[in-house]
Amino acid sequence: AAMEDGGDWRRGGDRGERTWNNPATTRRTLDHNATGVYAFKQRIFNPEERLMPVTLRPHVDDSISLLPPAYCRDNACSSICTRFLHTSYNKDRSSVNACCWTPDGRRMLTASHNGMFTLWSGFSFSFEATQQAHEHALHCMQWSHSGRFLLSGDANGVVKYWQSTLNNVKEVRAHPNAAVRAVTLCPTDAKFATASDDCTVRVWDSARAACERLLPGVGFDSLDSMRSHRWDVKCAEWHPSKALIATGSKDQTLKLWDPKAPKEAAVLHLHKGPVTQARWHANGTHLLTSSRDAAIKLFDVRNMREVCSF
Repeated sequence: AAMEDGGDWRRGGDRGERTWNNPATTRRTLDHNATGVYAFKQRIFNPEERLMPVTLRPHVDDSISLLPPAYCRDNACSSICTRFLHTSYNKDRSSVNACCWTPDGRRMLTASHNGMFTLWSGFSFSFEATQQAHEHALHCMQWSHSGRFLLSGDANGVVKYWQSTLNNVKEVRAHPNAAVRAVTLCPTDAKFATASDDCTVRVWDSARAACERLLPGVGFDSLDSMRSHRWDVKCAEWHPSKALIATGSKDQTLKLWDPKAPKEAAVLHLHKGPVTQARWHANGTHLLTSSRDAAIKLFDVRNMREVCSF
C-alpha cells in the first residue's frame, strides 16, 4: 500500500523480503544571501546603478541579477510580492493571531490562539521549535528596536518580556480581565504603549514595567473619565521618531496622542467601520489605516488630510 510521503513497500532480496522504498524528496529552500552579496558587489563596482530604476526580465536567467528591496528604494514596484511561494502548517492546528521576523531576519515567530510561540525557518519553511508562552490566547507581539527583547500580550491582559532566546524574564498584568490587542514601543525602547478591550491606552516604563499614565479621551462623563475610546481599542502604533501614538478603535475613530498631553491631539473619522490596523510610514509623515469597511486609507499628518483610499 502506498504511504502518504510517497514511499511504498516492495519485495526485494534473495528471500523476497518486503523492504521500504522511500525516494529522495527535494525540499524547497530560499537563500537570502545571494541577493545581498550581489548588492555589495554592485555598490563597489557600479555605484551609479543604485539611483537607476531596476528592470529585470521575467526569466530564470535574470535571477542572478536580483537585488534586495533595501537596494531598490527608488523603485518600490520591485519589492511587491506577486507570487505565492509556500504554505506551512503547525502540529497544533490553531489560528495565528500575530507574526514577526526575528531581529536577524532568519526566522519567523508566530503567536497562536492556544498561547504558543512557533519558530519557523525563513529558508526551508519548516518549524524549528514550539513553546507554551501564555496560558491564554496571544493577540500581539513586537520586538524592540534594539532587538534585545520581545513584548507579547494575551487575552487575559498579561504582557510578558522575552529575551532574544525566548526566555521569559518579566510579566506584568497590564489590563486586568481584558485582552491586550496591541503593544508598541517608542523609538528609544524606553517606553511602550498597550491597547486593550477595556477601551484604554496605557503608557508603560520598559525598565520598571510600571504604568506611567492612562491616556484619557475627551467627551466622556465622570464615570467614563478613565477611558481612551468609547469602545474596544484594536490597534496602537508609536511614531518612528516622535512622541506621537496613533490608536484605532471599534468606535470607528482614529486618535493621535501626545503621551505627555492631558487629552488626545486629534480625533479622525476616516472609516465607516471598526479601525483594525494603523501603520506609520518610515519618514513619519504618512499614516496608513485599515478597517472592516473594506477600505485602506493613507493620511497625511502634515496638513491633516486624507491622501487616497484603496
